[in-house]
Amino acid sequence: LCRFSILALTGLSLALPSFIVSRDQGFEKNQVAVQDFIKNWDQISPVEIPVSSVDGTWGNKEAQVKVVVFSDFQCPFCRKTAFQLHTLLPSYKDRIYLVFKHFPLNPNCNPAVEHNMHPYACSLAQLAVCAAKKNLFWEFHDAVFLKMNDEDFVSGWDKLRNETSGVFRDREIENCLASEEAKNQVASDVETGLEVSIEGTPAIFINGRPVSFFLDAQSLGEIIN
Repeated sequence: LCRFSILALTGLSLALPSFIVSRDQGFEKNQVAVQDFIKNWDQISPVEIPVSSVDGTWGNKEAQVKVVVFSDFQCPFCRKTAFQLHTLLPSYKDRIYLVFKHFPLNPNCNPAVEHNMHPYACSLAQLAVCAAKKNLFWEFHDAVFLKMNDEDFVSGWDKLRNETSGVFRDREIENCLASEEAKNQVASDVETGLEVSIEGTPAIFINGRPVSFFLDAQSLGEIIN
């Protein structure tokens, strides 16, 4: 879990997943958390999370199960979640609706963050917004999460330009980074995240209910059923 220092947040107190456990202990704790989540479903108050036309979305919009993920493209645990979702979601494409929201852990676009933990996160979020406007969000998402690491950004955007050649052309990356519209959309996602008291990334909600466990194939299947 990528955590940050909170300046001033109010509202829902959110328990988020911890991945730093042994495999056996982690699996056992995860299953207990999943069963508690399912058992207490009706007692967990859902929060309203609006969906924008430029959000990255996947699956069946009319599905009974909506999963919202607040993420940061430089968060290593978000990368783990991206790998997991990349693997398991195709099995549920008609039964689930996935919405990706931006919550960069960078004070340049997130007022709740005190330290610049992820220096490229705001820019990557903006680029994802621009990719979504071209209906190429998931191509960008997979290129960054599945093919790149932090070292690839140190010397500029050359590696990103190469990996996203099917998404951006010519000076589209530079134009996007200068776009107030893209900045405003990221700011809107951050504001939504703060309203539901996110304390780190990834933060996952299922039908508005905060998830406190790692969302693997077994747990997602149980919840859907």
